[in-house]
Amino acid sequence: QRVMADSSSQQEQESPPDETTKMTIDEDKRKDPSEETTTTSMTYEGTESSESFLLSKRFLAEGNFDGALEKIASNLQQSIESTSSKGEENKETTTNADNNNNNNSLHESLAPLYYLYGTTLLYSIEESTDNLQQQQSGSDEEDADDSQIAWENLETARLILDKMISSSEEKRLRKLRLDLSQIHLRLGDLQRFNGRYAEAATDYEKCITIREKYFGPYHRKVADTHYNLGLTYMSMASEGDKKKQKSDDDTSKKDEENHRNRALKQYLLGAKSFAGEIAQICGVKPEDIVSDITTDENDENARSETSLALKEIRSRVLPLESETEKILVDDLKEILDEIQEIIDEAESAKKAIGEVSELKARAQAAAEGDGGEMLNPDGSTTTIGFGTTTAAAAQSSSPQPVMMVARKKKKKRSNDDRGNEDDDTDASKSPKTE
Repeated sequence: QRVMADSSSQQEQESPPDETTKMTIDEDKRKDPSEETTTTSMTYEGTESSESFLLSKRFLAEGNFDGALEKIASNLQQSIESTSSKGEENKETTTNADNNNNNNSLHESLAPLYYLYGTTLLYSIEESTDNLQQQQSGSDEEDADDSQIAWENLETARLILDKMISSSEEKRLRKLRLDLSQIHLRLGDLQRFNGRYAEAATDYEKCITIREKYFGPYHRKVADTHYNLGLTYMSMASEGDKKKQKSDDDTSKKDEENHRNRALKQYLLGAKSFAGEIAQICGVKPEDIVSDITTDENDENARSETSLALKEIRSRVLPLESETEKILVDDLKEILDEIQEIIDEAESAKKAIGEVSELKARAQAAAEGDGGEMLNPDGSTTTIGFGTTTAAAAQSSSPQPVMMVARKKKKKRSNDDRGNEDDDTDASKSPKTE
C-alpha cells in the first residue's frame, strides 16, 4: 500500500498544477489552524471534528491547561463573529421575532467549545487547588472567579444542548443526550465543590437517568456517577453532623441519618454496576448476579445490611473469570473489595469521603472511555466544582444566554514553581477521562 501511495504521489508531482489549483494550494498554506473552526460546517458536529477543537482536547489531555484555554477562547471568539456575520446576512429573510430568538452566542456550533472551556478550567482549578494546599498561597479569590467562569460556560453548553434536543432528529438524539449527561456530571462536580449539595445531587441524578437509558445499569460510567452521588450524600450527612453538634436537634439528627443511608445506597448501586459489568465480560447475565440484591435505605441497620449485600455480591463474582479481559476483571473485583472496606469502616462521614475519593480515582483509571460523549481524553476524573454563588447562578433556569467566554487570569508562580513546570511525573498533571 505504501508503494502504491508513493507511486501515486510521484505521478501527481510529475503533473504540474494549473494556475487555479496553485492558487488554492497557496491559500491553504496561508490558513491559520485557529481559523479552521469558522471555515468548517457551522454545526455542532462540525466543531467537534475541527482540527482546532481536537488540538485543544490534546492540550487538555497533556495537562497544558493554559494552552487549551487560549486556543478555545480564540476559537470561540472567531466562531461567534462568524455566526454574527452569517446572522447579518440572513436578516432580510427573517422576521423580527426570529431575530429576537436567534442569539448568536447560543449557536449550536459553540456548544462543544463552551463545554471544553468549562471542563478545562475545572482541571486547572483542581491543579491550582492542589498547589495551594502545598504552598499555602492566597489565590482563593482567583480560583473563585475561575470557578464562576467555568460554571457559566458549562451552563451555556447545557442551554444549547437542551434547545437542540428539543428540535433534533432522532438520529442525533443519542449523541446529544449523552453529551448532556456529561455536562450534568460537570455541573454536579462544581456544585458539590462549592458545598451546594442539593443542587449537585440533582445534576448527578439527571446524569444517571440519561446514562442508564443508553448504557444500561451495568456500566462503568453509570457506576462512576453513583459514586459521585454517594459522595454528595455523605457530604450532606457530614454537614448534618456538624449541625447536630451545635444543637441537639432531632431534625438535624434525622437528616444526617437519611443522607448517610442514601450514600450507602448509591455505593451499593455502584458496586452492583461493577459486578454486572464483570458478569457481562465473563459471559454471564448480570441479573443472575445482582438482581436480587436489595437493601432498605430507611432501615436503622442500613450499614450492616449494605455490608452483607456487598459480601454476597463479592462471593458471586469471585469465581467468574475471563481469558481475554483478566486484568480488567481482577481490577473490578479489587474495587469491590475496597467498597466493602469503605462500608465496614465508614464510622464517620469524613473517613468515608476520603476513602471513596481514592476509590473513585481508581475506578476511573480502570475505565476506558466509550463513544458518544463530548470529551473523553484518557486518565483520571476531576472532582472539582462550582466555586462562587452569584446572581448568574441564581438565574440558571432562565433561557437568557450566559456570559461570553472570559480568559482565565494567569496565576502568578514563583521561580521554584516555574522550575517544576516540566516535571511530567507530577500526578496532578495526569490526563483526564470523564
